[in-house]
Amino acid sequence: MRRRLLSTLALALLLPLAGATAQSIPTGGLPLNFDDPLTASPSTGVGGSCVYNDVIVIDGTPYDAIVTIDNITNGLISDFDATTTANGNTAANFSPSVLWTGAGEISYRLQFIKDGTAGAPVPVTLGGISLTAWDLDGIGASGKYIESSGITSYTLGTSTILAYTSAGTNDGRFSNNNPSANTVGNDGTSRVTLGYSSAASISFSIGSSGAGSWTQMISFSSPTNWFPTVPAQTTIPSLYTFGALAPYFTCSGTASAGQSILIEGYHLSDSLTVTAPTGYALSITGTGTYTGSLTLGADSLGHLNTALFIAMDGTAPAANPAQVLLSSTGAATANVAVSGTTGGALTVSNFAKTDPTACATEDGTISFSIANVPDGNYTVTYMGGSTTAAVTSGVATLTNLTEGPYIDIQLTDANGCTSAAGNSLTLNEPIDFTIAFAPSDQNICTNATATFGVVATGTSTAVQWYAFDGAAWSGIAGATNITYTTPALTDTSMYQVTVTSAAGCRWTSPMATVTVNPDPVATLMSTPASCPGTSDGAIDLTMATTIEPMSYSWSNGASTEDLTNVPSGSYTVTLLDPIGCQGTATIAVSDSDGVAPVVFAKDITVQLDSMGLANITAADVDSASSDNCTLTLSIDSASWDCTGLGAHTVMLIGTDGTQSDTAYATVTIIDTVAPVLQCAGDTTLYVAADTSGTSYSWTALVATDICGIDTTYATDTSGSWFEIGTHEVWSYATD
Repeated sequence: MRRRLLSTLALALLLPLAGATAQSIPTGGLPLNFDDPLTASPSTGVGGSCVYNDVIVIDGTPYDAIVTIDNITNGLISDFDATTTANGNTAANFSPSVLWTGAGEISYRLQFIKDGTAGAPVPVTLGGISLTAWDLDGIGASGKYIESSGITSYTLGTSTILAYTSAGTNDGRFSNNNPSANTVGNDGTSRVTLGYSSAASISFSIGSSGAGSWTQMISFSSPTNWFPTVPAQTTIPSLYTFGALAPYFTCSGTASAGQSILIEGYHLSDSLTVTAPTGYALSITGTGTYTGSLTLGADSLGHLNTALFIAMDGTAPAANPAQVLLSSTGAATANVAVSGTTGGALTVSNFAKTDPTACATEDGTISFSIANVPDGNYTVTYMGGSTTAAVTSGVATLTNLTEGPYIDIQLTDANGCTSAAGNSLTLNEPIDFTIAFAPSDQNICTNATATFGVVATGTSTAVQWYAFDGAAWSGIAGATNITYTTPALTDTSMYQVTVTSAAGCRWTSPMATVTVNPDPVATLMSTPASCPGTSDGAIDLTMATTIEPMSYSWSNGASTEDLTNVPSGSYTVTLLDPIGCQGTATIAVSDSDGVAPVVFAKDITVQLDSMGLANITAADVDSASSDNCTLTLSIDSASWDCTGLGAHTVMLIGTDGTQSDTAYATVTIIDTVAPVLQCAGDTTLYVAADTSGTSYSWTALVATDICGIDTTYATDTSGSWFEIGTHEVWSYATD
């Protein structure tokens, strides 16, 4: 800010600041610095003020402050802001020097403004401000105190020196209660720090209970040093609103547009309840749902920062100004003033008409009663057109009307409020022909056409078909035959036809509506079959379109809405409504088997058969394997021969078509079939009388075995000598 010293500045500063409307600008805990006063020799009487330059810079933007004396009782200010460094003071503090002539008080107002706007102050709201009053001991003046409003927290050095007296929510006095206390300027025991969560201005007072001289040191910061004490902080739930609302107007039965204010909450211990007065409604978004009350929760720190939208709901409002109430446990109730007017209901009744008196004339009339409309001329709209109605003594009259249907007649008053739709009349000329057939409403399917017809008898006539484009009736080029077929339609459309005789007599048909019905749409939800191949799946069909009755044709031949007891697979349903519109939907029924088989194997011993072979099946090594569905068992090895004698590891595999499990068995192959021996027959030998024996040779042993002979031996060999007597020769074979 450029330093300027203006002799007229003090007069400007006496003017009140306009209410701040922007949200709080957070200081981020930065201190305020009062070491750059711009006012030369500020007055020390009531109304005296001083502008301080750049007391804080936030995100590169500087802000100024104005300190004003609002009241003085029993006090003489010798220095508006002492900069002496005695007793811990610094130039950054705001430190008035006062001679108290008795019990007295001096009230100050601290205002925050945009940089360089002191001549025409532009207020700003700062958030997170701290004010610390130091050295509130018993020296210099008795019963020293500081008092402030709008505080959202306070921290005391010690209650043995300082006492807190509440003057209401967010208001209180902090005074010395120990006349003998003597502390240095930066002693934490005689210090109090006040917190302001949001403020465009701060009002505070310093005072004493008796005479004495004192310089009260005040810093706008919250130093962390409280030596030699431990501080005790108390927070106070606080609510702030920002912004003002323009007066509302809305038509009876019609909600107005919403206007917004901003809400900030600090140190909230409970949710915020917002209650609208009669005739108003609330929302947290401009296009959201409006209701008579809202409950808003704070964050984990008890903070809340949100927009609130307020609208009239179209009913008769409370008397102006009404109040939107904001309340939270422990916080002072906040109010938002609203003013609004609801236009009277334009109630219509007693519709009457007079038809045109002759063909091709425009002297038909329509009249109706209407409430809450002063005499005058007003616009009346109807489907495809508009005219002017004269209202006299609560009766609206439309004149100079041609023949034809007047659909949804509505009057709009000077406030833009409109009477209800749904009132229609038809004016008829005295035609010289007879209508034998007229177009009527039709229902078709999407992308289908409709055909209308009109038949007039009695005289020659001309025909013109019209379509409604949403604003007006337009003649359809070339549509002059007694029948008319629409193009393929995808949305509901309206048509009418005018028949005109050679004498100029006209007849306009009632509006014929082609309602385009969407093709039937259904959502399908399947229940899986429990196992592959089981028929216990299901399909549940829910119609998204609502025409009834609906017929169903399923790809499996069923005609019910839902399917039950079906196997897995793909299913398609064809939907047919009574109009003939058709739709399809397809879904797959899966298998729900999510349970894997549990396979157990057992060890077995298998003997080779007479052919030297051994064969097993999966069942031979299964030991009570199981599954919730059909279980199929297999093994990785099943046959052995003589070369496979001994132990083998065999894997048993179980599968249910979706999942599988395995186990292992030890299969031991053994050979228990002994070799087959073919020995020579018994033999008797005769020897001479003079011999004691003889030798004998015989045919060699024949030994066979399924796995082969390993070794053979005999107790005697062929050609051995035998003594006279009986001898047994044993032959042996091993496999």
